[in-house]
Amino acid sequence: MVNSCQTTAPLIRPAFQNVYRIMEPSLRRSFKISALSSPMIKADHFAALSSRGAVSGVEVDLLDSMRFRMQGWQNAGPATLSSVDTVWFLPPLEQRAPEKAIHLIEQRASLDLPTRLVIDQPRGRHGDSHEAQVNLAIKLRRQVPESVRIAIGIRPHQIANTRAHLAQLSTLRMQASEWDLDLAVDLGREIDWLWEAEAALYRIMGSLALVRLSYPTSTFDGRFRASLTQRAVLTCAELGYSGDFSLVVPLPWWHWRNTRSLEAASLDAVSRISREFGIDLAQFGSELQSPRLADMA
Repeated sequence: MVNSCQTTAPLIRPAFQNVYRIMEPSLRRSFKISALSSPMIKADHFAALSSRGAVSGVEVDLLDSMRFRMQGWQNAGPATLSSVDTVWFLPPLEQRAPEKAIHLIEQRASLDLPTRLVIDQPRGRHGDSHEAQVNLAIKLRRQVPESVRIAIGIRPHQIANTRAHLAQLSTLRMQASEWDLDLAVDLGREIDWLWEAEAALYRIMGSLALVRLSYPTSTFDGRFRASLTQRAVLTCAELGYSGDFSLVVPLPWWHWRNTRSLEAASLDAVSRISREFGIDLAQFGSELQSPRLADMA
């Protein structure tokens, strides 16, 4: 698949932003590239990828502190850090945003750029796991400026009871609406085979602002993950989802340092997901070559 992406990338990438400018606003979708895609690609390369049009920002996950250091985010300059518009983190015991997240917010705020903080769902816990997230989300909503959106992460993992899980999602949706919070679904890591994507997304769609996907799938559970991902994307399209997608683009280990492979695969993922929303980027192929569109950059 990567080979085919490398063939089409030179045609589409140079004017990808122009394509989105001529689309109807209701058809536009924002795509983020997740730093979980490769542990070896450096922070500045992720930032450069986000500035070329196929994706509009970078997502980092503070749970993986080793990856964060290996990629060089802790020593990255302002220009690189300003590309990070989404940060995932677990609710700390002291019930405040981590220093790393605060630093990223400050970098974005200095440029009048919005940021999204996603309070992740703790692993291996049931019942009160969302309670800690909601409490911290409400606290942060009162502290941070309006340019910072606070989201509660939902991870369909270790679901003990499907009916109870769906009821919990409905409650979470009402809490998010009451406190001006967003919801974010993570399908990029652990997932439960019992998760009912259609029913779950229907219950939270009004507050859903971010869906993280592993696209394409190359893990041992790839067939099931691909099916669940496809169902989730189709449901989003049917329900008129207008939020963001964050792409975890898993690369084979021999491509972990290959930024071209990452760019080609992310472009392919954007194209495939866009088609589910009725947008075929290939139809802009000839127009992207025209001087009229080239002059719009």
